[in-house]
Amino acid sequence: MTRPASTAPPGRRQAGRTVLEWLLIVAGIAAMAATTGIAVQRIVDSYTEEDADPAVRVLEAEVAAAEIEAAETAAPGGVDAAPRCKDLEREFADVVASAVWSGGECDLTLRPG
Repeated sequence: MTRPASTAPPGRRQAGRTVLEWLLIVAGIAAMAATTGIAVQRIVDSYTEEDADPAVRVLEAEVAAAEIEAAETAAPGGVDAAPRCKDLEREFADVVASAVWSGGECDLTLRPG
C-alpha cells in the first residue's frame, strides 16, 4: 500500500519545517542556558561553604536531643529513643563526645573546646 501524498501546498510544508528547526534551536539554547546556570550555581556554592560554628552545632545537637525526648514523652514506648539518642554521637561527632539515653533523657557529653 502506498502512502498518499501530502495535500498541503509545497510552501506550507517548508514553513512547517522552518518552524520545527527554530523550535529545536530555541530548545537547544534553553538547555545550554539551564546547564550553564546549574554549573555556575555549583561553583558559587563550593566557594561559599563555611564550616559551621561549634556553638551552633552544640545548639543543634541539644535541639535534636530535646526532640527525641519530646517524642518519647508524647508517645511512651512508641519511639525507639535509645538508638536515636546514640545516633547523635555520629551525627554531631564534631561537638558530641557521647550521647546516652537514661531516665527519659538524652544526656549529651560535649567535646571540650
